[in-house]
Amino acid sequence: MVGIFIDKRLPFPLVKRILEKTWKTTASYEISTDDDLFYFKFSNDEDRKTVLEGEPIFVADRIFMIRQWSEELEYQRSLINTIPIWVKFSAVPKQLWTRRGISMIASRIGKPLSWDVATKNRQRLNFARVCVEVNVQCKYPKSLRFKLGGDRIATVGVEYPWTPPTCTVCKRFGHNTNKCPNRVNSV
Repeated sequence: MVGIFIDKRLPFPLVKRILEKTWKTTASYEISTDDDLFYFKFSNDEDRKTVLEGEPIFVADRIFMIRQWSEELEYQRSLINTIPIWVKFSAVPKQLWTRRGISMIASRIGKPLSWDVATKNRQRLNFARVCVEVNVQCKYPKSLRFKLGGDRIATVGVEYPWTPPTCTVCKRFGHNTNKCPNRVNSV
């Protein structure tokens, strides 16, 4: 498997320490790295499957994406067009505080992937925190409006602790428009 940071790569010791705390594996695994990617070799197939299908990992508030290794992946890293991010929804109406309701709200941003524990267990009702897979063209709205029935309209606040650097020129993650290598500068 391969681990990839979309923006700036973090140091190996930090990544290794975070993964050791995050991944609860039954057997050992090896980590190696090059300039951009982290490579993982698991001795247990169940551990590998659990990690691959697990929730997105954030290391120092940067997304660390885990993918199955392939030859194309190393060369197509810049072609990734969806990425998971955490989104915080505030002022969620109580009638929408269900799995279906929170998923419906999150789907206005992207594809809902998972919830944090407090949201899942309804332990904190002043906001919901959902991991959402967004595409490169996401607009990151600050609020969403929902019709609740009759003429009642609810406004749900939306916050993003982190958004990926996104280029509107080449439609890729990893750099901003002003740093795009494909950008044509006017003289």
